[in-house]
Amino acid sequence: MALTIFTNNFSLTAQNNLNNNRSMLQTSIERLSSGLRINHASDDAAGLSIGTQMNADVLSMTQASHNANDGVSMLNTAEGALSQQSNILIRMRELASQSASGTVNDTQRVSIQTEFGALQNEIDRIAGVTQFNGVNLIASGTGTLIGGGTSLVQIGIRNTANDSLNVNKAVGLSALVGANGFTQSGLGVDSSVFAVSSLGNAQSALAAIDSAIATVSTARGGIGAVVNRLGYTLSNLSTSSQNESAAKSQIMDADYAVEVSNFTRNQILVQASTAILAQANQVPQTVLQLLG
Repeated sequence: MALTIFTNNFSLTAQNNLNNNRSMLQTSIERLSSGLRINHASDDAAGLSIGTQMNADVLSMTQASHNANDGVSMLNTAEGALSQQSNILIRMRELASQSASGTVNDTQRVSIQTEFGALQNEIDRIAGVTQFNGVNLIASGTGTLIGGGTSLVQIGIRNTANDSLNVNKAVGLSALVGANGFTQSGLGVDSSVFAVSSLGNAQSALAAIDSAIATVSTARGGIGAVVNRLGYTLSNLSTSSQNESAAKSQIMDADYAVEVSNFTRNQILVQASTAILAQANQVPQTVLQLLG
């Protein structure tokens, strides 16, 4: 290699190596300080694209889990109301049976009818106040789980039929009581038709109450089945999210054992390159020795 004054090839080589080593040291510092292997698209363009999509999927799975939990809470609210209605119907049957007995006189039947009518009204009240997040659940015609309500719960991360659950259709409450919901009328124990103020009326009411009890029990069973289904959905979402997070971590996250080793190596290389550059800058001065 020629010995010149204007072009110091030794210094240029040292500068180039120093710049490269500084760039690698900067990358190591950035990865160690951020915890990420990929901080810029230039680090790994394909990895960034895959990791970003995986991160979106993980966040969507987390939200889907929240949605499923909300669905469970909504169904539990409805089931709690139906449970109370079931208790009321059982008490109404007890009163109807008492009134249907020949050992009870008409005066006593009037007293029995007073409680019976109050319980009928309580069925309507429960149906009207049972709500979740401000939406009626089992009321006449307006409920999320009754009539035209769809109550779609997004339990997946895509826009397909398998990623959403139509709770209304899955539980099947509308098929049991129709648009009237879980009211006196919907359950077939309407106060305008059934009373226990007379022996004959009380006997007629028994069959209607038995049917209503069966309807409520069937509805509670349907709700329980969907709650169990959502439980498995939550379990699957948790497993999928865990696996996706692990895969994303392999792509996006910094391996500290590797990065600390790289940092130490790059730091030494920068120091060495700096020292060599200082020496390379002194090479042109050897020309003076030739001239001396």
